[in-house]
Amino acid sequence: MAERSATGPWTRLLSPRTLLLLICLITLLATAAIAWFVFEGIPHVEDEVAYLFQAKVFALGRLYVPTPPYGEEAFWIPFVLDVEGRRFSKYPPGFPLLLAVGVRLGADWLVNPVLAALLMAALFGLGRSLYDEETGLLAAALGATSPLFLVLAGTHMAHVAAALALTLFAWLYVRTLQGDGRATPLLAGLALGMAILIRPLTAFGIALPFALHGLVRFLGGRRAQRRRLLILALAALPAIPLYLLYNYALVHRWMLSLYTLWWPYDRIGFGPGHGWREGGHTPAIAYYNALYDLGNLATELLGWPRLSWLFLPVALLLPPRRRRDGALLLPPLSLVLVQSTYWIASGSLFGPRYQFEGSPFLWLLTAVGVRKLWALGRPAGMGRTVLRRGRAALRPLLVLLLLGLVLINLTRVLPPKLARMQGLYGVTRRPLEAVQATGLRPVLVIVRAERWLEYGALLAHNDPLLRGEIVTARDSGPEVNAGVIAAFPGRHVLWMTTPDPATGPVLSLEPPP
Repeated sequence: MAERSATGPWTRLLSPRTLLLLICLITLLATAAIAWFVFEGIPHVEDEVAYLFQAKVFALGRLYVPTPPYGEEAFWIPFVLDVEGRRFSKYPPGFPLLLAVGVRLGADWLVNPVLAALLMAALFGLGRSLYDEETGLLAAALGATSPLFLVLAGTHMAHVAAALALTLFAWLYVRTLQGDGRATPLLAGLALGMAILIRPLTAFGIALPFALHGLVRFLGGRRAQRRRLLILALAALPAIPLYLLYNYALVHRWMLSLYTLWWPYDRIGFGPGHGWREGGHTPAIAYYNALYDLGNLATELLGWPRLSWLFLPVALLLPPRRRRDGALLLPPLSLVLVQSTYWIASGSLFGPRYQFEGSPFLWLLTAVGVRKLWALGRPAGMGRTVLRRGRAALRPLLVLLLLGLVLINLTRVLPPKLARMQGLYGVTRRPLEAVQATGLRPVLVIVRAERWLEYGALLAHNDPLLRGEIVTARDSGPEVNAGVIAAFPGRHVLWMTTPDPATGPVLSLEPPP
């Protein structure tokens, strides 16, 4: 059961609800600023391009669009598949469905910042249900400063959406066991089902400890609790056939992983055919990947250089010792183990993103450790003078330590990380702005590019049906170019080259030599 403490230092000036709204608002504004001013509101990596493409398809009320003429040559898009005349993304449908709302509103770049603010609210709810309002508020405040979180919330990646769905599930699961609310089990199951549709492997990793715990409680619990857990499970289960039905609608096969249609080796498991290495994925590689991600997370979790784990041992070892404290470690550890069955680590681009969905539980456990130290510094009426003075000094030292760590993050860790994200991979809005500045409408832009990155910003502007005022194609040779021009009659034709990213694109009405 949650611990309802008296009002403390974080809630003396403002009510918990006001503080939570303030944290959510700051989160929204900060992540929206990163999304617009750092990432310019456009995708920069292949995953984002594919997510946005599918979101635009869903916004049209379709599951897929027809493969355009010369689609696999002139209109090639990374991680977008063409199967028997159908064009669609390789990724699960959950996040593109959420992103489609932003597409319809003309603000797809704002979807993740909104979800990020909601994640902070869900984390507060989980903290309040397990502990108290102050712990929930502190967890949300700490999480809102995480470099990994802030960067992912500015992208078109699916991790923040998955973290929100899974944190909502965890919160509602706790409330289900506590008997709060008649609709709580149903909502918990729906949240888990949404997580499955967003990032299935991640959802399995986080939900596994909950499933085992729920099974034990179901077998040994009272009738009312068994009924609530059964409702939760039944609400989550439809996500699996929905996912399979989505697959069937796209490729007419239920169990085929769409990932393998792009890279045949892109599959979960060990041995040959799992990953690009000769001999496939191995436990040794899995161990190395896990260490690599956890090593990066030691900084990226909170932005404290190699010290983001600092308060976790405190939370586990200081009294009062509670089973819920240790239980908070289980979802992120389970995610590490499950994610180890995949052949690749997160990499250094955004940070240890494959482990991100476990972060809310670690933020909360960090807050528990801070609160335990704060309680240890409670003035003592009895005891030796030296002990009383030491305890009295603990709270100011703790505040100074926290402020110092957050300040280091905000001044030394986060700024260079955001600087690396600016114009990531050379993708900027400059090509799109150059085309828009010509005033030619409708226009077909043929881009001479060796890599998709050189026309990535224009891809983000393309309509999936290629009916927009600006249509972008890749230079694929004289014969294909002529076919593409013929397929789009009545359009001005612009030729684009990017000889030097620093000087920007060069446009002409004639093909470059």
